[in-house]
Amino acid sequence: MAQPAPAEQVAPQETVSRGTPGWVLPALGGLLLLAALVIFWLPERVATPEPGPTAATGEQAAAPTDSPATAPPVPIKSPVAKEDVSPWSEAQLAKLRKEAQDVLQELLDIQFALEEGGVQQWAPEPFAAAGELAAAGDELYKTREYEAAKGRYQESLAAFQALQDSIPARVDEQLETARQAIEAGDVAVATTALDTSELLEPGAPGLAELRQRVQVLPELITLLEQAAEAEAAADLARAEASLKQAAALDPVHQ
Repeated sequence: MAQPAPAEQVAPQETVSRGTPGWVLPALGGLLLLAALVIFWLPERVATPEPGPTAATGEQAAAPTDSPATAPPVPIKSPVAKEDVSPWSEAQLAKLRKEAQDVLQELLDIQFALEEGGVQQWAPEPFAAAGELAAAGDELYKTREYEAAKGRYQESLAAFQALQDSIPARVDEQLETARQAIEAGDVAVATTALDTSELLEPGAPGLAELRQRVQVLPELITLLEQAAEAEAAADLARAEASLKQAAALDPVHQ
Protein backbone atom coordinates (compact mmCIF):
# COMPACT_ATOMS: atom_id res chain seq x y z
CA MET A 1 0.00 0.00 0.00
CA ALA A 2 2.84 2.45 0.56
CA GLN A 3 4.63 1.89 -2.83
CA PRO A 4 2.44 4.02 -5.29
CA ALA A 5 3.40 7.30 -3.51
CA PRO A 6 7.11 7.27 -4.35
CA ALA A 7 6.41 6.46 -7.98
CA GLU A 8 4.29 9.62 -8.40
CA GLN A 9 7.03 11.86 -6.90
CA VAL A 10 9.81 10.59 -9.21
CA ALA A 11 7.85 11.15 -12.40
CA PRO A 12 7.51 14.97 -12.07
CA GLN A 13 11.29 15.42 -11.41
CA GLU A 14 12.14 13.61 -14.61
CA THR A 15 9.70 15.86 -16.56
CA VAL A 16 11.29 19.13 -15.21
CA SER A 17 14.83 18.00 -16.02
CA ARG A 18 13.83 17.12 -19.55
CA GLY A 19 12.15 20.59 -20.08
CA THR A 20 15.39 22.72 -19.34
CA PRO A 21 18.18 21.72 -21.76
CA GLY A 22 21.82 22.47 -20.72
CA TRP A 23 22.73 24.77 -23.68
CA VAL A 24 20.09 27.45 -22.93
CA LEU A 25 21.97 29.31 -20.23
CA PRO A 26 25.33 29.50 -22.10
CA ALA A 27 23.55 30.68 -25.23
CA LEU A 28 21.74 33.38 -23.29
CA GLY A 29 25.03 34.59 -21.77
CA GLY A 30 26.63 34.72 -25.20
CA LEU A 31 23.81 36.83 -26.53
CA LEU A 32 24.12 39.23 -23.63
CA LEU A 33 27.90 39.54 -24.21
CA LEU A 34 27.38 40.12 -27.92
CA ALA A 35 24.78 42.82 -27.20
CA ALA A 36 27.24 44.59 -24.85
CA LEU A 37 29.92 44.51 -27.51
CA VAL A 38 27.56 45.97 -30.11
CA ILE A 39 26.35 48.73 -27.79
CA PHE A 40 29.61 49.84 -26.15
CA TRP A 41 32.70 48.57 -27.92
CA LEU A 42 31.72 48.58 -31.60
CA PRO A 43 30.73 52.32 -31.84
CA GLU A 44 34.12 53.36 -30.46
CA ARG A 45 35.98 51.18 -32.92
CA VAL A 46 33.93 52.54 -35.78
CA ALA A 47 34.18 56.25 -34.71
CA THR A 48 37.89 56.49 -33.89
CA PRO A 49 39.40 55.06 -37.09
CA GLU A 50 37.51 57.54 -39.31
CA PRO A 51 39.53 60.70 -38.34
CA GLY A 52 42.80 58.72 -38.48
CA PRO A 53 42.57 57.64 -42.09
CA THR A 54 41.08 61.00 -43.06
CA ALA A 55 43.89 62.99 -41.38
CA ALA A 56 46.50 60.61 -42.68
CA THR A 57 45.01 60.80 -46.11
CA GLY A 58 44.95 64.62 -45.86
CA GLU A 59 48.55 64.74 -44.77
CA GLN A 60 49.55 62.32 -47.48
CA ALA A 61 47.62 64.39 -49.97
CA ALA A 62 49.23 67.60 -48.70
CA ALA A 63 52.69 66.11 -48.79
CA PRO A 64 52.77 65.66 -52.57
CA THR A 65 51.40 69.20 -52.89
CA ASP A 66 54.25 70.62 -50.73
CA SER A 67 57.00 68.52 -52.22
CA PRO A 68 56.64 69.89 -55.77
CA ALA A 69 56.70 73.43 -54.30
CA THR A 70 59.86 72.83 -52.27
CA ALA A 71 61.58 70.70 -54.88
CA PRO A 72 62.65 73.51 -57.30
CA PRO A 73 64.96 75.37 -54.83
CA VAL A 74 66.95 72.18 -54.25
CA PRO A 75 68.53 71.86 -57.69
CA ILE A 76 69.88 75.44 -57.64
CA LYS A 77 73.39 73.99 -57.93
CA SER A 78 74.99 77.21 -56.74
CA PRO A 79 78.20 75.40 -55.74
CA VAL A 80 78.55 74.19 -59.30
CA ALA A 81 78.05 77.71 -60.63
CA LYS A 82 80.54 79.05 -58.10
CA GLU A 83 83.07 76.43 -59.06
CA ASP A 84 82.65 77.41 -62.69
CA VAL A 85 83.46 81.07 -61.89
CA SER A 86 85.81 80.88 -58.94
CA PRO A 87 89.15 79.61 -60.32
CA TRP A 88 89.99 82.71 -62.37
CA SER A 89 87.93 85.32 -60.52
CA GLU A 90 89.04 84.17 -57.09
CA ALA A 91 92.67 84.31 -58.22
CA GLN A 92 92.18 87.87 -59.41
CA LEU A 93 90.43 88.84 -56.19
CA ALA A 94 93.19 87.25 -54.14
CA LYS A 95 95.81 89.26 -56.06
CA LEU A 96 93.92 92.52 -55.60
CA ARG A 97 93.29 91.72 -51.95
CA LYS A 98 97.00 91.13 -51.37
CA GLU A 99 97.89 94.41 -53.07
CA ALA A 100 95.36 96.29 -50.93
CA GLN A 101 96.73 94.65 -47.78
CA ASP A 102 100.29 95.62 -48.69
CA VAL A 103 99.32 99.27 -49.10
CA LEU A 104 97.34 99.13 -45.90
CA GLN A 105 100.29 97.74 -43.96
CA GLU A 106 102.57 100.53 -45.18
CA LEU A 107 99.87 103.04 -44.33
CA LEU A 108 99.53 101.71 -40.79
CA ASP A 109 103.28 101.83 -40.18
CA ILE A 110 103.41 105.53 -41.01
CA GLN A 111 100.20 106.24 -39.12
CA PHE A 112 101.56 104.66 -35.93
CA ALA A 113 104.84 106.55 -36.28
CA LEU A 114 102.96 109.84 -36.64
CA GLU A 115 100.82 109.06 -33.60
CA GLU A 116 103.91 108.40 -31.53
CA GLY A 117 105.22 111.76 -32.72
CA GLY A 118 102.17 113.54 -31.34
CA VAL A 119 100.66 114.35 -34.72
CA GLN A 120 97.29 115.07 -33.09
CA GLN A 121 98.92 118.11 -31.48
CA TRP A 122 100.77 119.63 -34.43
CA ALA A 123 98.57 118.52 -37.38
CA PRO A 124 95.22 117.23 -36.10
CA GLU A 125 93.07 118.15 -39.10
CA PRO A 126 95.28 116.73 -41.89
CA PHE A 127 95.79 113.59 -39.84
CA ALA A 128 92.03 113.15 -39.37
CA ALA A 129 91.42 113.67 -43.10
CA ALA A 130 93.95 110.96 -43.97
CA GLY A 131 92.25 108.62 -41.49
CA GLU A 132 88.88 109.20 -43.17
CA LEU A 133 90.35 108.06 -46.50
CA ALA A 134 91.59 104.87 -44.85
CA ALA A 135 88.16 104.27 -43.31
CA ALA A 136 86.56 104.64 -46.75
CA GLY A 137 88.97 102.01 -48.02
CA ASP A 138 87.91 99.68 -45.22
CA GLU A 139 84.27 99.91 -46.28
CA LEU A 140 85.19 98.99 -49.85
CA TYR A 141 87.38 96.16 -48.61
CA LYS A 142 84.46 94.66 -46.69
CA THR A 143 82.43 94.40 -49.90
CA ARG A 144 85.33 92.72 -51.75
CA GLU A 145 85.95 95.82 -53.88
CA TYR A 146 89.67 95.38 -53.41
CA GLU A 147 90.86 97.51 -56.30
CA ALA A 148 88.78 100.49 -55.17
CA ALA A 149 89.87 99.88 -51.58
CA LYS A 150 93.49 99.88 -52.68
CA GLY A 151 92.93 103.28 -54.32
CA ARG A 152 91.57 104.77 -51.09
CA TYR A 153 94.41 103.26 -49.10
CA GLN A 154 96.91 104.79 -51.51
CA GLU A 155 95.30 108.21 -51.10
CA SER A 156 95.45 107.84 -47.33
CA LEU A 157 99.04 106.64 -47.53
CA ALA A 158 99.99 109.67 -49.62
CA ALA A 159 98.38 111.99 -47.05
CA PHE A 160 100.23 110.31 -44.16
CA GLN A 161 103.49 110.40 -46.11
CA ALA A 162 103.01 114.11 -46.75
CA LEU A 163 102.66 114.68 -43.03
CA GLN A 164 105.76 112.62 -42.33
CA ASP A 165 107.76 114.42 -45.01
CA SER A 166 106.72 117.78 -43.57
CA ILE A 167 108.32 117.05 -40.18
CA PRO A 168 111.75 118.62 -40.87
CA ALA A 169 110.20 121.85 -42.12
CA ARG A 170 107.80 121.88 -39.17
CA VAL A 171 110.70 121.45 -36.75
CA ASP A 172 112.53 124.41 -38.26
CA GLU A 173 109.35 126.46 -38.09
CA GLN A 174 108.79 125.66 -34.42
CA LEU A 175 112.40 126.41 -33.52
CA GLU A 176 112.19 129.75 -35.27
CA THR A 177 108.97 130.50 -33.43
CA ALA A 178 110.74 129.74 -30.16
CA ARG A 179 113.65 132.12 -31.03
CA GLN A 180 111.29 134.93 -31.85
CA ALA A 181 109.33 134.34 -28.66
CA ILE A 182 112.54 134.43 -26.61
CA GLU A 183 113.55 137.74 -28.17
CA ALA A 184 110.07 139.07 -27.44
CA GLY A 185 110.22 137.81 -23.87
CA ASP A 186 107.20 135.48 -24.35
CA VAL A 187 108.04 132.46 -22.22
CA ALA A 188 104.72 130.66 -22.87
CA VAL A 189 104.94 130.78 -26.67
CA ALA A 190 108.61 129.81 -26.64
CA THR A 191 107.93 126.83 -24.37
CA THR A 192 105.04 125.59 -26.51
CA ALA A 193 107.09 125.81 -29.69
CA LEU A 194 109.96 123.89 -28.13
CA ASP A 195 107.62 121.20 -26.83
CA THR A 196 106.20 120.76 -30.32
CA SER A 197 109.68 120.55 -31.75
CA GLU A 198 110.50 117.84 -29.25
CA LEU A 199 107.48 115.83 -30.41
CA LEU A 200 108.37 116.25 -34.06
CA GLU A 201 112.05 115.44 -33.68
CA PRO A 202 113.37 114.54 -30.25
CA GLY A 203 116.84 116.03 -29.75
CA ALA A 204 116.62 118.28 -32.81
CA PRO A 205 119.71 120.44 -33.41
CA GLY A 206 119.48 123.72 -31.49
CA LEU A 207 116.67 122.48 -29.24
CA ALA A 208 118.78 122.14 -26.09
CA GLU A 209 120.29 125.61 -26.53
CA LEU A 210 116.88 127.20 -26.88
CA ARG A 211 115.65 125.30 -23.82
CA GLN A 212 118.46 126.85 -21.82
CA ARG A 213 117.61 130.32 -23.08
CA VAL A 214 113.96 129.87 -22.09
CA GLN A 215 114.96 128.79 -18.59
CA VAL A 216 116.88 132.02 -17.94
CA LEU A 217 114.41 134.20 -19.81
CA PRO A 218 112.42 135.39 -16.74
CA GLU A 219 115.63 136.54 -14.99
CA LEU A 220 116.86 138.07 -18.22
CA ILE A 221 113.66 140.06 -18.58
CA THR A 222 114.06 141.37 -15.04
CA LEU A 223 117.65 142.52 -15.70
CA LEU A 224 116.65 144.23 -18.92
CA GLU A 225 113.84 146.06 -17.13
CA GLN A 226 116.25 147.18 -14.41
CA ALA A 227 118.70 148.43 -17.02
CA ALA A 228 115.92 150.39 -18.73
CA GLU A 229 114.85 151.95 -15.44
CA ALA A 230 118.45 152.86 -14.55
CA GLU A 231 118.97 154.42 -17.94
CA ALA A 232 115.75 156.41 -17.58
CA ALA A 233 117.01 157.63 -14.19
CA ALA A 234 120.35 158.59 -15.76
CA ASP A 235 122.05 155.93 -13.66
CA LEU A 236 124.25 154.69 -16.46
CA ALA A 237 126.51 152.68 -14.21
CA ARG A 238 123.65 150.63 -12.81
CA ALA A 239 122.18 150.28 -16.30
CA GLU A 240 125.48 149.01 -17.65
CA ALA A 241 125.84 146.51 -14.81
CA SER A 242 122.37 145.11 -15.42
CA LEU A 243 123.11 144.75 -19.15
CA LYS A 244 126.32 142.87 -18.43
CA GLN A 245 124.46 140.43 -16.17
CA ALA A 246 121.82 139.94 -18.86
CA ALA A 247 124.50 139.28 -21.48
CA ALA A 248 126.07 136.71 -19.22
CA LEU A 249 122.75 134.88 -18.94
CA ASP A 250 122.01 134.92 -22.68
CA PRO A 251 124.92 136.10 -24.82
CA VAL A 252 122.95 135.76 -28.09
CA HIS A 253 119.98 137.79 -26.93
CA GLN A 254 119.45 140.89 -29.02
